[in-house]
Amino acid sequence: MLVPTVATIVVGVNGLIDHIDEASNAERARTLSVLSEASGGLVDHLQAERTFGVMITKVPEDQRKSATFNTAVDRYSKEHAEVDAAKAPYVLQKAA
Repeated sequence: MLVPTVATIVVGVNGLIDHIDEASNAERARTLSVLSEASGGLVDHLQAERTFGVMITKVPEDQRKSATFNTAVDRYSKEHAEVDAAKAPYVLQKAA
């Protein structure tokens, strides 16, 4: 009677360990997918900020008072704030 009981315990513990490993892997995958989402949003805002920065630097000196230039500067400033906002979720998830 002892051998079947020990065998049942060994098989049960082995199955439990496998399930714990699967749960751990699933949690890692979830964490990485959330990190990927946060990094994608951050990269999107960084690229937009870079685009507006290039637009500002490429405007000739004599056109720096134009409405187009002022719009680009305003959009750059707005995007800069959005980059800072998008950085927070990325940093939090990266720490996780």
